Amino acid sequence: MPTLVSLGGVVLSGQDLEKVASLPTKDQAIAQLMGVLKAPVAKFVRTLAEPHAKLVRTIAAVKDQKAAA
Repeated sequence: MPTLVSLGGVVLSGQDLEKVASLPTKDQAIAQLMGVLKAPVAKFVRTLAEPHAKLVRTIAAVKDQKAAA
């Protein structure tokens, strides 16, 4: 006979209980959600910063080339 457990007034089988047990904790779920929400913003900021960084690298390369000549 399968083992049945009540969780929040709902009867769960052993297999369903294992699924519930494998869910992330509340803190882990919030951290995962924040990571998903943060990723597009971080990518957007990197995209905005890249032209400036490329300009700085180009100027540094020209300076180094002139210094070597």
